[in-house]
Amino acid sequence: MRPQPLKLAWIKLLALTVLAAVAGQALAPRYLVAGVALLTFVKGRTVIGAFMDLDRAAPWLRRAVSGWLAVVIGATTTAMLL
Repeated sequence: MRPQPLKLAWIKLLALTVLAAVAGQALAPRYLVAGVALLTFVKGRTVIGAFMDLDRAAPWLRRAVSGWLAVVIGATTTAMLL
């Protein structure tokens, strides 16, 4: 039996959450913000692709949503570093 794509997305999200928790304990504070931002972007792209079904949408829409995600995460990361 082949796993369903949404189940794989859930497993990926859970694994990234555990990785973020471990990174929070293991990384130095100056690397922690960048690491969490990267993990958040990957998790966001997973949600956008699997649960919002934008992988099958028009390319301009995928780019717009990914751009929005990058801007939000970039602004949050910048605010955290100030």
